[in-house]
Amino acid sequence: MRTVSNVRYASPFSWVALNASQELEVFVLGPGGSVEHIWQTEPSDGRAPGRRPLGGGNVVGTPAVGVNTDGRLDVIARQEDGTLEHRWRTNPAPDGRWTPGWTPLYYDSQLVIGDPMAAANSDGRLEVFALFGDGTIRCAWQNAAGNDIDWSAWHSLGVPGSTPGA
Repeated sequence: MRTVSNVRYASPFSWVALNASQELEVFVLGPGGSVEHIWQTEPSDGRAPGRRPLGGGNVVGTPAVGVNTDGRLDVIARQEDGTLEHRWRTNPAPDGRWTPGWTPLYYDSQLVIGDPMAAANSDGRLEVFALFGDGTIRCAWQNAAGNDIDWSAWHSLGVPGSTPGA
């Protein structure tokens, strides 16, 4: 299994990931709270001619990018209303199509107040972490590797700095 890690980009409002074609793809928070992206046109060379919008006009903070086992990218963004939404490629090609719109990943009364983080588990399932309004860090994961629709419930990892069981 090929392992690809996400690397934080130099800008405080962007993420970079290696897509299925081994080209770097950068995601940024654009004007008006929308997510935009640009990618290399060949591995280690060239750039697409300008950033392309992914939409999501109420995004705040820094979006996260996860890489599915087949190389498809999944972008997770915190919305202004404290929810998390995501959008993913429907095929691994770098110029491939994305889902028609943003899909809720978390929508409940407890607001998400921190930017999400995404990583792949050893079995390839994406896992998302975020800081919630009650001070807890919570996580959810794909129930099957590469399945961008079927996610677990959110699980608390506790409050940072607190002693478990105290």
